[in-house]
Amino acid sequence: MAIEGFKCELKEIKPIKVWIDEEDPIQCRPCLISPLASHYAGALETAKAEPQLAALQKAWDSKDVLTIAETLDKIKEEVGEDLKNELLTLDCFTESFKPEEVAEKQQQKS
Repeated sequence: MAIEGFKCELKEIKPIKVWIDEEDPIQCRPCLISPLASHYAGALETAKAEPQLAALQKAWDSKDVLTIAETLDKIKEEVGEDLKNELLTLDCFTESFKPEEVAEKQQQKS
């Protein structure tokens, strides 16, 4: 699952747990865990990675952001290289998200 028009330009993709722990005055990083986990679930389902999908569901059921973040990081260690690269692209997309750019684009459409 490629993200159309997206190319990761980050020098370093951080583990999600590390990234989520860092304070950001512009965006709510924990707020981005839900869409990221949802995209992970889609990728895992497509790849038929049932054990990892079950682990993600269990983490999601905990409703603890750090548990979910740790599970996302662990999943990347357990899957094959192609799926891992796909998940890293999702991480990069999330870590490079700029809410002000989205707001700006929405204003331009109005």
